[in-house]
Amino acid sequence: MVAFFPACVLAIAVSDVSALESESVLRGSTQHLAQNGQHAKRGHTQVTHTQQQRAMSGGRLKHAEDSHQVPKVLHRVMLPRADGKLACPQHHNENWDAADFITRFRQDFYAHNSGWTEYIWGADAVKSLVEQSQALFEQHDLADFADVFNNMDRWIYQQDTIRHLILYRFGGVYMDLDVDCKADLFEIIGSQSLVLRSGGKTNFMATAPGQDFSLKMLRRIRDTFKKGLPDERPSAIWLTGEKQICATLKDLDVECWKVSDQKNGQLIANDDISLKLTGSYEVENLSDDAKCSHNMKNSWADQQEVPDAPESEADLAKLCDMLYDERTIWGENLGALIQKLD
Repeated sequence: MVAFFPACVLAIAVSDVSALESESVLRGSTQHLAQNGQHAKRGHTQVTHTQQQRAMSGGRLKHAEDSHQVPKVLHRVMLPRADGKLACPQHHNENWDAADFITRFRQDFYAHNSGWTEYIWGADAVKSLVEQSQALFEQHDLADFADVFNNMDRWIYQQDTIRHLILYRFGGVYMDLDVDCKADLFEIIGSQSLVLRSGGKTNFMATAPGQDFSLKMLRRIRDTFKKGLPDERPSAIWLTGEKQICATLKDLDVECWKVSDQKNGQLIANDDISLKLTGSYEVENLSDDAKCSHNMKNSWADQQEVPDAPESEADLAKLCDMLYDERTIWGENLGALIQKLD
């Protein structure tokens, strides 16, 4: 689920051979498993971490930028809370300083990851993206998505949902701001086009642009809200978060919690989907050992309603200058990129 703010995902692919050759090696690994009866129904194949590393590296590891499918774009979604403000620099829990952890975690990220661009999605950019995507919605059985999205009455619903559209249109990594990564994130992502946390946790996701999984998530969430919500609302993790991701994966014959290598993650491929589920050495909650640690701040539990009169993003940015800096693209600059979308 979302923890403090949403944010990003990344990875590093390594190979002594070309990207095409790497894919051939990986296919050979999966075919070998299938021939030995180590596959499940519907052509479901599980590739171990060792086979994954060999397939991607050709025997030893080195950076291979041309094999990366996930672009170096880190996405943050910053929607105002019920009071019209962002949860920085102060948070509802006065025992910790949001500005301090945002600053430290971003420093850790950039210390280990070079060449990345960081997009901050405020309310205006989110609105523009939804409007600019109407033709896409019409083509993919989502014609009524904008109406459903705009009528969501809690900002966390919109924040959980919009990340799937962002990743479909731009690709890249979404990561909550309370995720601290002290590693090159391509060490997690590799050459994969879809990387999710085991258990469907929404605070770390990486995709190439145009992944059908993202559209499936938009349709599932749309359908959930069209059915109507009960008076006693379940947690957002059931409506827009990890439970919805796991349900979508289950429809694709993937169990979100079943990772053969609990530490290093697992590649999964079947007739419907190819993805990587991360392991505990890669992304884990409150971990000193994982490459990325999710240090749960749970700001989504506070001030949940969509604000009637939020402050402008320009004013909000002044109060959150530890995030809105020279490394980020937001406001009119991000709006210009949205307008270039087909």
